[in-house]
This record gives sequence, structure tokens and C-alpha cells, in this order.
Amino acid sequence: MAMKSRASFSSVDHCLPLKVAKQAIHSLWLVMTLLSLIAGHVYADPAVKPENPEEAYNQLAQKLNLSEEQKPKVQAIFKENLESLKKIRTADDNRLGKAKALRENRKETDKKLSTVLNDQQMQTYKELRKEMRDKLKAQRDQQKTSE
Repeated sequence: MAMKSRASFSSVDHCLPLKVAKQAIHSLWLVMTLLSLIAGHVYADPAVKPENPEEAYNQLAQKLNLSEEQKPKVQAIFKENLESLKKIRTADDNRLGKAKALRENRKETDKKLSTVLNDQQMQTYKELRKEMRDKLKAQRDQQKTSE
């Protein structure tokens, strides 16, 4: 009986890293999607979609109340982030490796943004990111229930 229990624990233990990796990838995918949306497709009003990335960025700048000095710095950070995300997505790495790379990329982006944004702007940015993550999760859940 102890053997069966041990085998059962072993199989659960074996699946745990995969489950954690899937959760990490899912969370990071949401963040990555959010960042790409913020950088290129932020909507002040969902009914009014910006026609180009410049307009989307201007809407983000307005939501964060960026100063003229901050705007080019934040735009450069997002541009660099998107390039990093493209490299991660096309890398020949396993899911766990990509999840780790995405997590590190997000941390690095947040670190860079925190040097440019004040505390209130950083809080607003994190709230926008959470709102987008929640919306994407709701859409994903809705798609699962309709399938």
C-alpha cells in the first residue's frame, strides 16, 4: 500500500512542474498580450479603436498622464520590450524556458518603467495591466464555455 501511495505521489510530483509551467506561461502570455496592447492598441473607449499605433500610444500616454519628457522614454521601453517578446516567442525553447524568459522580461520592463514613471503612474500602469489581464481571462473563459 505504501508503494501505491509513493507511486501516486511521484506521478503528482511529476505533473506539478508542468502545471506550474502552464500557469506561468498563461500568466505571462496575458502580460505579454497586455504589453503589446498597451504599446500598440490601447483603447480609451472600446467603441473607438485607434487607427494606428501612434494614436494608441497617445491614449496610453494620456491615461498615465505622461509628461513630454517621459513620452519618448516610455515609448522606447515599450519598443524594446516588444522586440524582446518577439525573440522569446520565436526562440527554440521549451514552455518552461519561455515562461521564465517572459517573467524576466516583464520584471525588466517594470524596472525600466519605474525609473521613468512616478509612483502614481506606475500604479496606474499596473492597474491597466491587471484590467487587461482580467478582460483577457474573461474572454478566454467565455470561449471555453462556448466551445
